[in-house]
Amino acid sequence: MATPLRASTDPQPASSLFHQLADASPEPLLITRIDADAHRIVYANPAFRRLSGCTTAQILGREWQSLVESGFHVDGATGPLTATRRDDARIALRVQDAHGNERCLEMSRWMLRDESGAATHLVVLMRDVTFEQSQRDGLVRRAYHDALTGLANRYLFRDRFLQARAHAQRHGGSFILALIDIDDFKSINDGFGHHGGDQVLKCFGARLAASIRAENTVARLGGDEFVLLLDEATEGEPPHRLIARLREVIGRPMILGGHSITVSCTVGISRYPADGEELERLLRVADSKLYRVKASRHVRREEARAIRAR
Repeated sequence: MATPLRASTDPQPASSLFHQLADASPEPLLITRIDADAHRIVYANPAFRRLSGCTTAQILGREWQSLVESGFHVDGATGPLTATRRDDARIALRVQDAHGNERCLEMSRWMLRDESGAATHLVVLMRDVTFEQSQRDGLVRRAYHDALTGLANRYLFRDRFLQARAHAQRHGGSFILALIDIDDFKSINDGFGHHGGDQVLKCFGARLAASIRAENTVARLGGDEFVLLLDEATEGEPPHRLIARLREVIGRPMILGGHSITVSCTVGISRYPADGEELERLLRVADSKLYRVKASRHVRREEARAIRAR
């Protein structure tokens, strides 16, 4: 006959079960005691100790900020563990772990309260979402940046234009839109193939980006067409000097397929608000000026050939 099951007369204490569960959790867990003037840590599971690189002695009884001073680097260190107005909150946090790697954490926090309803402890559970955040960041980057050069694409450029226009409208400023393309780019593709053409485009874009201040924008619109968005006050030089400087930088030799080559570019400039207030209008003005420069250059070359042929 089977022996009937009987309830244990010596059940495992709930506190012991809690410690087993919390210690075995792969997610960092932290509990602080809420005092009048401090949030002191009363429990940190092994996953949190591994994340922070701190020992139990370095953690227990200390405040959150003191962990930061021990080398656990956190963006926005004190807010998530000191706010007590909400019982439940989900907070994104970036930290640098014990190995110096940046980690993205999603923190869920809630209060423990006594019989009177007063908050006594704050429980913080951290979930590592570094991979998911990296995937999201990659999708955002691909949506707003050119895949070949890494520069801003049309969508991000339009957004930067709208920001620049709003700033100019508020402060009465102006900015320059410079449309740039590579002269005779087809011959580069014909001579070195599309891979060689791509290398030129990447080098060209990098040189443009290095030639302007970080607060301004360089974008690739497509093909060999690039555009700069420049605050006249920050660049601090008249357009003709800017064009001359860009042409000088772009004209430095590039090594392509073991050969040293030089490329040149043509620039067309429009100004906000003198030449228009809409992006499409400013692009048309810049494109028209760029075309006139190319046409004038072509006429001069034909005239030079005619003179040599006499």
